[in-house]
Amino acid sequence: MLTNSKIKLFMKRRFDWFQRGLMGAVMLLLSVSIAFAQDVTISGTVTGAEDGMPIPGVSVVQQGTTNGTITDIDGNYSITAPSGAVISFTFVGMKAQEFTLSGQTTINVALQPDAVDLDAVVVTALGIKREEKSLGYGVSKVDSEEIQAAAGSDVLSSMQGKVAGLDLGSSQGGLGSSNRVVLRGNSSISGNNQPLYVVDGVPVNNSTIEETTGVWDRKDFGSGSMDINPDDIESVTVLKGPNAAALYGSRAQNGAIIITTKSGSKGQGLGVEISSSNMFDVVTEQYLPKVQNKYGQGSYINNVPTYTTTVTDDSWGPEMTGQSLPSWSGFEDNLTYSPQPNNIKDFFETGFKSTNTIALTKGGENGSSRFSYTNLNGSGIVPGNEQNRHNFNIRTQYDLSDWLRVDAKANYINQEIEGGTWLGEGSSNAIYGLFALPRNTNLNELKKYNYNNSPNDPYIGTQMNPYWTTLHDNMINKKDRLIGFVKVDFDINENLSGFVRAGTDYTDNTVEERYNLGHKQNKTGQWIMNQYKRRETNIDALLSYQKRFGELDFGVNLGGNMMNNKSAVTYNRGDDVISNGFWNIQNYLNKNASYNIYEKQVNSVYATLNLGYQNFLYLDASFRNDWSSTLPEENRSYFYPAVSTSLLINEIVEMNNVNLLKVRLGYAEVGNDSDPYRLATTFGVNPLLDHNGIPLMDVDGTPGVPDLKPERTGSFEFGVDFRAYNSRLFADFNYYSQSTKNQLFTTKVSSATGYVNKYLNGGDVVNSGFELSLGGVPVRTGSFEWETTLTLAKNTTEVKELAEGLDTQVLADLGNLVGGVQIVANKGKNGYGVIMGVPDKVDGEYQLGNNGFLPLSEQVELGNFTPDATFGWLNTFSYKRLNFRALIDGKIGGDVMNATKGELTAKGITENTLAHRESGIEVSGVDADGNPTTVLMNAQDYWGGLAGYGAPWVVDATNVRLRELSLGYNFKLDPDFFIKNLSVNFNAYNLFFIYRDEDAKDIDPNQTWGTGNAQGYNLYNVPTTTSYGFTVNVKF
Repeated sequence: MLTNSKIKLFMKRRFDWFQRGLMGAVMLLLSVSIAFAQDVTISGTVTGAEDGMPIPGVSVVQQGTTNGTITDIDGNYSITAPSGAVISFTFVGMKAQEFTLSGQTTINVALQPDAVDLDAVVVTALGIKREEKSLGYGVSKVDSEEIQAAAGSDVLSSMQGKVAGLDLGSSQGGLGSSNRVVLRGNSSISGNNQPLYVVDGVPVNNSTIEETTGVWDRKDFGSGSMDINPDDIESVTVLKGPNAAALYGSRAQNGAIIITTKSGSKGQGLGVEISSSNMFDVVTEQYLPKVQNKYGQGSYINNVPTYTTTVTDDSWGPEMTGQSLPSWSGFEDNLTYSPQPNNIKDFFETGFKSTNTIALTKGGENGSSRFSYTNLNGSGIVPGNEQNRHNFNIRTQYDLSDWLRVDAKANYINQEIEGGTWLGEGSSNAIYGLFALPRNTNLNELKKYNYNNSPNDPYIGTQMNPYWTTLHDNMINKKDRLIGFVKVDFDINENLSGFVRAGTDYTDNTVEERYNLGHKQNKTGQWIMNQYKRRETNIDALLSYQKRFGELDFGVNLGGNMMNNKSAVTYNRGDDVISNGFWNIQNYLNKNASYNIYEKQVNSVYATLNLGYQNFLYLDASFRNDWSSTLPEENRSYFYPAVSTSLLINEIVEMNNVNLLKVRLGYAEVGNDSDPYRLATTFGVNPLLDHNGIPLMDVDGTPGVPDLKPERTGSFEFGVDFRAYNSRLFADFNYYSQSTKNQLFTTKVSSATGYVNKYLNGGDVVNSGFELSLGGVPVRTGSFEWETTLTLAKNTTEVKELAEGLDTQVLADLGNLVGGVQIVANKGKNGYGVIMGVPDKVDGEYQLGNNGFLPLSEQVELGNFTPDATFGWLNTFSYKRLNFRALIDGKIGGDVMNATKGELTAKGITENTLAHRESGIEVSGVDADGNPTTVLMNAQDYWGGLAGYGAPWVVDATNVRLRELSLGYNFKLDPDFFIKNLSVNFNAYNLFFIYRDEDAKDIDPNQTWGTGNAQGYNLYNVPTTTSYGFTVNVKF
């Protein structure tokens, strides 16, 4: 069916302001003032050339515009377009036809069967468009229909399960929190493992601001890719490895995600598109801890479960039968000691996101423009969490002459998020305070807590009251961002052309943390404001020569790039408030501030050679050399090549019903530099150190390494592409093996050295695996079609070498939680992402003392967070104007440390702690000398003792879920009606698990811990939500 642009009308707030802005945009577009011809209405019937039967669902589109329609059940259509416009007729499995309007009002079309669109064009590195059949490496393309059908607020979540080898996880830190994307496994030990993002040929920043990387009060303020508006996207091409992305240099060693945005088209006239998407987010039991509701607040005293009036977060008290007991809160003398089965779920609110867009397009003889405005307004499931984002996008393309063209774009994003949620175990994380509530705690009691009039401090045991954290304290994230470019294309002759492009990505991000009087850790009040400014400028020049010599297609590209990256971080902190409620550094008795700047530049030259022989044999070669400012002079220059070839076997061997059989092979190398200022030991202002109020300089905890070398990645890829039965059956297969050597990473050193860490060159990580996309159209009748696609990927990561004398590199350390757990990289096969922890048994025996379990300290391998395989299965059913989509995806294998359950088990909150409450349990094992022994323990000692080990809480992360459902209808409209297209879609996301391990039924195994390499554990995360909603699209 015809792709409908999903544009969302902003109708909620500031309508007067928006109306003025809209009229200004209309005037701006009209000022382009390009004459266009008289519109005419054309109608007709589309049939199949072989059988003469009408074909419903044929896309009838004015070429280069979004003006279009589809044929009805009888193959009829009607479209209005200007004279001289080109009308295209396309349908899956049929050859496209085009007609230029020159006075006719009726066009009847007979479509011929098409084996496969072998001339399909994809956007590759540097924005170079290539025929997909000629590529010697695998690419995946996702069009705007796929992206918008998911109705997500960011482009990444809409790609889940649809691209083989793309592993996506969300940190679920509330509204605006980041996504983590990895292509073909983790290859860097302590560096970045995410791909490069390129929008309209310009690399954009996808970094994440994470002020703390540990497990205490960690913050996630979202990644840069979240700012890209899905409604402005035309298509996404995924370049999965160095073979495809080598021309982008070091930043693309993990692959690249190439995003092409929408633009206006010549001859289009004025067009208006409006869309509104409204989604509701609901917390369901499937993502919440499984708690017991029999025993309440208290502890075992002399082996007797006893209620205590002391504020506690333990639920080891007596059975709750509604008895009246002394109140712990201080608001009343007694409380009713009874179960509160919903005191976790009822804390959460129904989240809501409304995304509304209006887009205006205008095109004439020599150029075109497109303007869009999108507003996203949302409230999260955690009280006080709100998001408001404005996205303005304007792009103009104009032919200055028949050989000179200009393309300019500006995208401005303004966003504010309030009530951002902390992660991990810490007093500021409301989820920590919520999940650890005693099972008799009434939420209404917690809502009374206000420091100024509370009888007691606003604490519950070892953590904060969740209502205090969300409504009294606050975290505010404000962002202004500008992404844009100016590109000039020129043709020297029919074979020689080129372009010059200058692009920039500027971000000003302010994060404010407000801690009111009475906060658990900052009782006298605290205010922190960090400002992050980052600007990246890219200047490109490319000269391209293309010519055919007899049966040989010859192409060569020569180009260069200058990338300059500047960033600055300003830190302000005030302690001991003077007057509560005024958030300014001057309102605090103690003040600290610091300022740091960073700059990096990489200059590059590159060349490509493209050869094609008789349209069946292709050879590509590329060469790039970088000069990086972050490496020493003798190592600053590094060169890397790439070569690939593809052979279309079906062009040289006749095969019945086989339309494409392509074999491809490639090898590529990519270099990588370092972050700035690692060559020499640096000094900086430490805001926590001062002398008589004057901040002091402090030596960096990591000494410089003057002889750093560039990292090197070598990648081999083999693939097969197959099409048969007029595109009704297809398969794409990739096998790859890549080795990343001479890695740049940081490791701990002895405190005796006077430092904390040191930089190292070393290590060799090998990733190998396969990717498979398989699908087709099993059923196609006159009015019904079923299309299905299955994606499957498997990756194995082997850590062949670390630095000399180093066998383990710590990626994350959970401290003393669940006995002390670390996520590490160990030498050996499947050595990346190993979960190390203390076992609960040694040689199959519990280690026991006189009073319970003996503490153990020696860690063993308990699991690995890397999945064995990932998959997705997408089915689309179309009947006349109705379409239905369902996506199932999942991961096979891998493990996750359910630290949340371990911690709550120690507190007697989870349902597994119901066992042994009354009579205790006799535990058999061995004593410290290895002699058999039996110890009688009460439930608190038993479960609390097991929570001190890591092994019981490592669970299988295998899961299969119904990810998406979508039901849409495209209305049939009268050709003379002022609305040209109207469609409605109903969407649901994250519906339920089809399979999940029994021990993981209280978490989402796919949740990530920020965007870094420290993954594989769940610790008081904001729950995943199930989303329901609808989208309305209108085109005039």
